[in-house]
Amino acid sequence: MDQFLGGAVPLWVDLGYRINRSMFIGAYFQYAFGSTDGLYKATCESLGADCSPSITRLGAEFLYRFSPDASFVPWGGIGLGYESVSFNETLGGMSGSTTASGFEFLNLQLGGDFKVSPSFLLGPYIAFSMASYSSIGGVSGFSSSTHEWLQFGLKGTFDL
Repeated sequence: MDQFLGGAVPLWVDLGYRINRSMFIGAYFQYAFGSTDGLYKATCESLGADCSPSITRLGAEFLYRFSPDASFVPWGGIGLGYESVSFNETLGGMSGSTTASGFEFLNLQLGGDFKVSPSFLLGPYIAFSMASYSSIGGVSGFSSSTHEWLQFGLKGTFDL
């Protein structure tokens, strides 16, 4: 992936059910705007093409709050899902794209939230995921090597 993507800016949304003050089970959806790098960037620049990769991830997760009633709430999570990366190119008024997709078999999250108000929390997080693509350009049966994502961010939580 390092020959194609230089990084990405993700927007991540969790939706689910809080079993109790500590446990949350739900789904996640993420869309990320990517930047080009390596061979892909060099090819796009040499052709004069406008290239814009994007990443979409969705899956199921379990989150656990270690001190749910404290003013600082540390938490951790685990999940799995599906990932798709699209490489979109535009050149001379024509456009095309190639998509790779596959199973995300590990998604680990760790963070800490500060209680801004009784129903809103805000804090940093780090997430690590591992996935492997099984389809490229609509052709199934492809087996890629495992790749990883490491994310840092700021998470806001509406605790209803």
